[in-house]
Amino acid sequence: MLFLFFQNIDTAKLEALAKARDVTALTQYLDEVPAHNPFNSFKTGGAYAAGGRGWTVKPLTTPDGAKYIVFSSPLIEEDLGELLFKVMPAGKLHFIPEQDNMGVLLDSHDFDVRFDLPNHKLIATDDIVCHWERASHGKHFVFRISPTYTVRSMVDSAGKAVPYTQAGGIVAVAPGYKSLKFKVKYDGTNLMPAFDRLIGPEEATLSGSVWYLSIARRPAPYDITMHAPAKWTSLAQGDLVSDKVVGEERITKYHMAVPVVWYGASSGPYKTEMTVIDGREYATMSQTMTVQEMQLQNELNADVIEFYSKHFVPYPFKRWTALDSMQFHGGPGALEAYSFATYPGGGLPGQDTHEPSHCWWGGILPNDYLRSLWNESFADFCQGLFARNRVGGNKAELRQAFVSQQFANSIYDAAPLNNSGDEIGPAAAALGYGKGADVLQMLEDEIGTDTMIQCMSQWLKTNRPRHIGAWEDFERVVNNVTGKDYKWFFDEWVRRPGYAKMSLSDVAWHDGRISGKITFQGEPYKIHADILIRLLSGEDRYRRIDTMQEKDGDGYRFSIDCSTAPQLIAIDPWNKILRQRPRTDSAQSVATAFFRSKRYFDPAQPKYMALGRGDNLLTTIPDDLSGITIVGSPETMPAMKPLCDSVGFHVSGNHLTYEGTTVDLNHGGAIALVDLPNGSRCVIALGTSRQLPSMGEARLVVFDDLGRPIRAKTDPVIGSLSYQFMAR
Repeated sequence: MLFLFFQNIDTAKLEALAKARDVTALTQYLDEVPAHNPFNSFKTGGAYAAGGRGWTVKPLTTPDGAKYIVFSSPLIEEDLGELLFKVMPAGKLHFIPEQDNMGVLLDSHDFDVRFDLPNHKLIATDDIVCHWERASHGKHFVFRISPTYTVRSMVDSAGKAVPYTQAGGIVAVAPGYKSLKFKVKYDGTNLMPAFDRLIGPEEATLSGSVWYLSIARRPAPYDITMHAPAKWTSLAQGDLVSDKVVGEERITKYHMAVPVVWYGASSGPYKTEMTVIDGREYATMSQTMTVQEMQLQNELNADVIEFYSKHFVPYPFKRWTALDSMQFHGGPGALEAYSFATYPGGGLPGQDTHEPSHCWWGGILPNDYLRSLWNESFADFCQGLFARNRVGGNKAELRQAFVSQQFANSIYDAAPLNNSGDEIGPAAAALGYGKGADVLQMLEDEIGTDTMIQCMSQWLKTNRPRHIGAWEDFERVVNNVTGKDYKWFFDEWVRRPGYAKMSLSDVAWHDGRISGKITFQGEPYKIHADILIRLLSGEDRYRRIDTMQEKDGDGYRFSIDCSTAPQLIAIDPWNKILRQRPRTDSAQSVATAFFRSKRYFDPAQPKYMALGRGDNLLTTIPDDLSGITIVGSPETMPAMKPLCDSVGFHVSGNHLTYEGTTVDLNHGGAIALVDLPNGSRCVIALGTSRQLPSMGEARLVVFDDLGRPIRAKTDPVIGSLSYQFMAR
């Protein structure tokens, strides 16, 4: 490739530095260094490995003669965009952040897309409508798209050619247009680093790639017409408008009324199973799943969508779809599209609560990923929120069993939550998915579940149209809903990097009170925490302590009533606080024991826990049950009776009763961790369900036909924040 000096810039030298990822040398070209140096992305690689295939340097001259340099790399949705710099005097570069819309707002798209399947290409026409944000309309502006796409033509509303230039994924448009209505024709491929979303004879997958023109990652609604082979099915965001076969072609139209930042669509030879549940359509599309598997998936999805619709704001579409895609691979997981989600091929994961929640967190309330991945925090938090509050379960028990157990990570020191966008690299994902979800769980513990849900609902209802959400917006809503000032909480956990490093000391019991000190490394955190008090009798009592009671140097002192002699105390026994703690600070969960164990299955009960058989099977029951799982019934396997009795399972025929709750073992069951006389444990399991039961951190779970927990028992953690009183 021939490189030229471009306005006193040696583009060949720039590209060599980019390929070497020499941030120090590249930074010398900047006329000023922003708070986040854009060249740091060459080291960090973006939140999802943007730039994984390297960067090229391309000069860009706009139709009105302005000079830019584009650092270009194949891109994926939700990650870094092209890096755009204006050429300044003396060979300096001025960074143009992607948020800079140059005065233009994008209103809507109307796509017509076709697939050149043998050549793995998308061929698209977009009737795009924009408007000037300000009165001035005398300069150029830019669209952004993946550099794997090339704009072939652009005309205005009168059909006259619009001057434009393209370098990489930057498309600069001529100035002077008062009416910003354009018909753009373009084509290209979806081959992306880490997320290989392909178009080919087997399937055409657009989700995950930036296959559309955008401006400053601002949300916009759209219409789309998809042309595919007659035997294929097409899926896009929003509501289906029409679907018909014309000759060898199937033409499908969708209307996406919700303005969103990220667009997705797919076509393929999918089988579709649709179920109407409580008046709403649920569909599963797959090339490999059975009808029964797809029907089950629809039932599981209905639970999730209806829960969020009831607790947040109503679901805005007629149908929710789960797409099992054979083409969607290479990435770490599934991908949301607000009215559907795409999963890597080979069968869906069962009850997914993360991707559907993005309809609300990222869809109705959009995020551009440039400041933070807050919507991933809410999506991960919703997984626990759903599990703890699902319909039909004992909420008090589920709220102990399904506390999200994420451990603090040193990468959380990289940036505060509110300033942790794509450009800081993989730390953005760790903070978004990890720390942010833990912080929301702590806020729920602080203000209460009902109030937390009210705050989330209110944020969705009051967010300004097309406004990109931010942590600060949610903070204002929390203050308004609660009538209190939670600035201290957001200062500590959202605007401050890191996590709590805390220890317990100076514990004493005298005059009917327990006192102690919580000490912090670094600046102390103000924390309200659960405390377990175990009395000498073995009785457990729970109280709340306020670490804001009495400041004492590097921590806070606390004091609580306890008239009866204590055996021990444990701070944060359910692991709700985002803190440094050893892996041993974890509950003894039946899920961990079950999946690590060898298993014996009662031949008289072949349907019991059939989905959990696996390969690690025993043909006989050993004398030592330590670490063993036994699946069966005490009525056909007498050895199970004392084990069932010890955990409170009472079986009569096909029914099991636990503390007043009875399940039919043909359509539900129970699983428990059993303490053995020698101090070890085994697992017992009874019954059947259409998916493996959800167990969380519980040591005992009673579940229904879909594996949904009805009852649970969870052990508190007596861990690093505990104190054992001397025997009296």
